[in-house]
Amino acid sequence: MREYTHWRHTFDEHEAERRSHGLTVLKVQRNIDRPLEIIIVLDARDLALARKFAESAQLRMAMIRAGVVGRPEVWFAEDA
Repeated sequence: MREYTHWRHTFDEHEAERRSHGLTVLKVQRNIDRPLEIIIVLDARDLALARKFAESAQLRMAMIRAGVVGRPEVWFAEDA
C-alpha cells in the first residue's frame, strides 16, 4: 500500500461486498514499525464463501484501487 488514508477509504467502501460473503471485520491493525503493513482480522459465517471472496475479481480490483502493493497473505484460521 502506498498511502494509508486512501487505502482505508477504499477498504471501508468495500464493506457491503464483505458482508455479502458473510464476513465481519473484527480488527484492522497497523504494524508499528512499518505502518503501511496492515493486518485485517475477519469473522466468517461460511468458510466456502470466505474463500470465494478471497479469490474474487472484485477483491483484486478493490485492492488495486486502494493502492495495495504486492500479493497479500491470506490465512484461514479457527479458534483454538
